[in-house]
Amino acid sequence: MLKKSVVTWFMRAPLKRVVLAFASARSYDGGWGAFYVLLRKNADKAPPVTPAR
Repeated sequence: MLKKSVVTWFMRAPLKRVVLAFASARSYDGGWGAFYVLLRKNADKAPPVTPAR
C-alpha cells in the first residue's frame, strides 16, 4: 500500500516536475521496498520543491 502511495506522489505536482523516472531497486540495493529515482537538474537554482502536507 505504501509503495503505491509513493508512486502516486511521484506522479503528482509538484514532484512531477522534478522526478524524471523511478523504478524498484534491485535486491542488493533494498529490493521491492526501495526505489531508484532520477531527478531533473535544477538549472534555475530555485529552492527545492517540498511536498504539500
